[in-house]
Amino acid sequence: MDEPALYLVTDVVDGDSLEAALRDYGPAAIDDLLPRLRVIAGALDDAHGVGQVHGSLHPQHIFVGADSTHVTGLGAEVDAAAAPPVRPPYAAPEVVAGGAATAASDQFALAAIAYEWLFGRPISGPAVRPVDVRTLPGVDRDAMSTVFTRALAPEATARFASCPAFCSALAATVIPMLPLATTSDDDMLAPGFLPEPAPAHLQADPINVDSHVEPERLIEEPRFAPFEPTLSPLVEPVPSWQPSAAYTPAPRQADRFSGGMLIVTTLVGMVVGFAAGYMAKPRALQSGPL
Repeated sequence: MDEPALYLVTDVVDGDSLEAALRDYGPAAIDDLLPRLRVIAGALDDAHGVGQVHGSLHPQHIFVGADSTHVTGLGAEVDAAAAPPVRPPYAAPEVVAGGAATAASDQFALAAIAYEWLFGRPISGPAVRPVDVRTLPGVDRDAMSTVFTRALAPEATARFASCPAFCSALAATVIPMLPLATTSDDDMLAPGFLPEPAPAHLQADPINVDSHVEPERLIEEPRFAPFEPTLSPLVEPVPSWQPSAAYTPAPRQADRFSGGMLIVTTLVGMVVGFAAGYMAKPRALQSGPL
């Protein structure tokens, strides 16, 4: 080429726009959002430091990857007659009213994007009242509402001094987690229950692990005293029982009543049988002939 040509060099971004990420994956967790938000706030603050503003920050200008976050639309010289597009709800009220974009309006847009990034829904407009935020695990809800209410204030002078200041205030709403205990079990005891060291004369000497000397026995072999009976022995032994002469049972006496009882029983049976037979006859036979 004979004449010099102007061209723009941009980085190749591996990721999707935040607009597509919100549509496909939904809102992000607070611990994933804060590092990415600091990158965006730092890029905007660098531009504000050299007198440049973004003016139309939108989720389309933010690209997120697995480990990267990029902001586009900064540093390009545009035609002065071409004003940046106004895109509610990310545009600040003064920009919507026709005013010039400033660092405060970029901070308003960043806060609006952060709210949608965190809760999955866009803001309804400037914060004329305390911003309603959803309860998040490990986050002070009231403190987060105060931060968004200030960053989305209708008056530019009521907002934070810079975009990084807004990010720092948002990070301060996260409740710090208690560190894991790394002390020993003895350190976890109450002061009144700490074991006292043993007296010096009871403390054992340290054992030399490098020596091969047999360690001293701390417990001796048991020694038993001889048993002494408490009762004196018997003078005379108890004689053992010896059976006497063979036992012979006495002869059985004859039962004197067995024969008589048999006769009486027989006579009683005969009388009862005769009476039963007599009672069984017809009455006429019992009375005899007339």
